[in-house]
Amino acid sequence: MSIISIIYAYHNRDTARIQASLESLSGQTQQNFEVVFVDYGSREYYSNEVKAVVEDYQFVNYHYIGHPGLLWCKARALNYGIQQAVQTNIFIADADVVFHSDFVKELGKLDTEKAFYLFDIAYLKASVNAEEVLQIDFQKRDYSHVHETFGVALFSKQALLKVNGLDNFFHFYGSEDEDLNRRLQHAGYRKQKHKDLLLQHIWHERYPKSKDKNFTIQPRLTDVMRLNQKHMLFNDENQVSYTNRGIGLIRYYTPEDLERLKHPEVIFRLTNICDKVDYYLYFAIEELLNQHKVVKFEFNESNLPKSTKYKIKKLLGKTVQAYYPFKTVNDLLLKQILFRFRDYNYSLEIQKQPNTIHFTIENFNNA
Repeated sequence: MSIISIIYAYHNRDTARIQASLESLSGQTQQNFEVVFVDYGSREYYSNEVKAVVEDYQFVNYHYIGHPGLLWCKARALNYGIQQAVQTNIFIADADVVFHSDFVKELGKLDTEKAFYLFDIAYLKASVNAEEVLQIDFQKRDYSHVHETFGVALFSKQALLKVNGLDNFFHFYGSEDEDLNRRLQHAGYRKQKHKDLLLQHIWHERYPKSKDKNFTIQPRLTDVMRLNQKHMLFNDENQVSYTNRGIGLIRYYTPEDLERLKHPEVIFRLTNICDKVDYYLYFAIEELLNQHKVVKFEFNESNLPKSTKYKIKKLLGKTVQAYYPFKTVNDLLLKQILFRFRDYNYSLEIQKQPNTIHFTIENFNNA
C-alpha cells in the first residue's frame, strides 16, 4: 500500500474552501497520506487565517515561501512542495477540491512507475457553498458538469524529478499543468485517465480575463493566458521533457528578503514617457543593478497627455512627447519580470488615484 504526498499551492484565498477540502481528507477511509501545504506569498491577513485553519489537521505540513511583493507563480509553489514531499507518489491537489471518502484508497491502487493519472471533477453549482458542502452526502451534491483537468493529478515523485518539476516561466494562471503533462509524455510516461468520479470542485466566480486589459491594483498582464500557452506549445513542439527552469534552479525567497527591498540605495522616478520607459526597462535596469544592491523604480502617470494644450498641439501635427497608456507601462514591466527577472528578489506594488507602480529589485548576487 503506497503512501501519498498531497500538495496544495495557495495564495490569498478564502479559508472556508480550504477547510472543506482538508476536512474531506480527514474523513478518508485510509489515512496513509501527508499534506504539503505551500502558501506562496500571501498577504499577512490571508496567511494568518489559513495557517490557523491548517494547523488543526495533524496530517498537514504548512510552509510559507516567497513574499507579497512577488507575482503569483503556481509552478514555483508546487516545485517547493515536490521538494518537501517525503512519499514516493505525489498528488497535486487544488484548494477548491473536496474528496470522496475512498479517494486516497483508490490512489493506492494505481501504478505510477511508468504512468501518471488525471481525474474527472464534478463542478458544483453555486448553491453548494464551501461552508455547507460537507453537510450534504457526496453523491447528492448538485453539480453543473464534469470535466477532466490537467492540474489535479497523481505522479510518482521520481517522474517529477526526472523532468525537473514544473516550468517556472508560467505566471498568473494557465498552461503550467498541461506543460508538465506533455513533458512527462516526452520523457516516456503514459497519461492515464482515472474513470471514477471521486472529486468535486467548489464553485467560485471564473477569473475575469477581460480585466487583464484594465489597469488594476492586482497585477494583471494583458493576454497572459496566450503567452503561457505559446510557451507550452514551444516546449511541446520541441519535445522538451526536462525544463531548465524547474526544481533544480530555484531560489525561494522569504519575508526576510522583502525587508531588504524596503531600503533601496537609489530611487528613479519616471513618468510614462515612451523613450524613458523603454530605456530604463530594456537597458538601464541591468546597468543599475551592476552598480547597486537594491534599486527602486517609481512610475507615475503624467496628466499632460490629457491636457487640452497637448491635445491641440497633437491635432495640429506639432511635435509632442510620446506617452504610453499607463496600462502599457504596467504590461511592459510585467513582461520584463517574466522574461528577465522572474528569479530575482523583487517587489511590485500598484496604486491608483494617482496611478503609480512601485518596482524594487535586488542584485541577484546580493540575495
